[in-house]
Amino acid sequence: MSKKPHKVKTDPELIKQINAVAASSEPIQAVFTLALPLKKLTDPHIVEATARRIVEKVTKEVGVSPEDLNIFENLGSFVVSARAAFIREMLNQSEISAAMANRQPKGSIKLKTA
Repeated sequence: MSKKPHKVKTDPELIKQINAVAASSEPIQAVFTLALPLKKLTDPHIVEATARRIVEKVTKEVGVSPEDLNIFENLGSFVVSARAAFIREMLNQSEISAAMANRQPKGSIKLKTA
């Protein structure tokens, strides 16, 4: 019996950015949310260790390091600036539950005021 592929909730803007720069070495910034139980997501040490482990694993698989990494230990997420191939491989990691582009097009986010 084959294993069901892991599905990450992915922002369409991130996919658009990956495809736009796939052939270049231009970096993309993406925010990743970890797929951990709530108890572990609230432990900053576990969040940091998990994020670093995933990034190291992808670095070995792709053969390229990210340009930058910023871990939000208290939010259970992290942002990576890296080439498209690196970001695309991050989307295949089972420890990731969601991903979105860190840079959104101007005017794409509408906020309502109370």
